[in-house]
Amino acid sequence: MTGSLHATKARRNLVIVFHGLTWWVCFALLLSALSCSSLVAWRNSSRLPQHALPRKVAIYVVVSPHVSAADDGGNVAALVDALEARLRESGREVSVVPARADEAPPVPRIELQIQSTERGNPAMRGAGVFFAMPTGEPLEDSARVVVDVYAVPASGPPTFSGRVSGITFGPYGSNVDGAESAGASIARRLLH
Repeated sequence: MTGSLHATKARRNLVIVFHGLTWWVCFALLLSALSCSSLVAWRNSSRLPQHALPRKVAIYVVVSPHVSAADDGGNVAALVDALEARLRESGREVSVVPARADEAPPVPRIELQIQSTERGNPAMRGAGVFFAMPTGEPLEDSARVVVDVYAVPASGPPTFSGRVSGITFGPYGSNVDGAESAGASIARRLLH
């Protein structure tokens, strides 16, 4: 009977230790998530089997006047800079070309059609992101950029297309973390 009593106490102590560890693991994950400041999401991404990014490529940036006026936080520049840096790191020769109505787009190119950009309110970010993430809807105070991406070869249809969203949601980091993460993600998708 004494052995059974000791086994019961040992199991109870093990359960208490397990619950304590679970609490600390959850707390550590929460702190880790709060320190993260960006999220990247892709939609409708497709790649043709013959997709290959050439060594020399232009980044062609299409921004409407409405989006340009809304980009007071520098999301577009941060996205393009991050993409350009990753492509150069991979040995690509890159030029950035802003879209102009009186000029034909260059080929081959990575075409970035900036659909929207918002600065958000960094003072309003924080733990509330955890209530929004399960629904997939970013908080209204999040900085974000939404971009349609195309890889256009020298001839033929685009070999890659997709829509990427970069969202800055954490209280730490800069307002353009989501845009920088989106630029890096575009480079990874196009290079691999």
